Amino acid sequence: MDKHCDSCGQKDSCKTIYGKLGDSKLPPVLLNVVIALLLPLLFFIGTIVAAEKFFFEEIANSLRRNLFSLFSAIATVGLYLVILKLCRFLLRRIKH
Repeated sequence: MDKHCDSCGQKDSCKTIYGKLGDSKLPPVLLNVVIALLLPLLFFIGTIVAAEKFFFEEIANSLRRNLFSLFSAIATVGLYLVILKLCRFLLRRIKH
């Protein structure tokens, strides 16, 4: 043990606690984190970039183009979340 652990009052039970956490039988949450947090962020950024690129010449006013890109991104993420909720609802209904 290092010097930090020597002054700790729980240095003996620390190894046991981390061992129990490592042997957890719960399913991994990485996929859920990616689906819930990372994908909406990527959809949001991707939609803004795509809207700016595709509508650069069609919408000459930069403020209107930026607002259009923002609302397009919000709508895309909203649609993704609705589809995600619907899929989870259907999966739960199928399992039961």
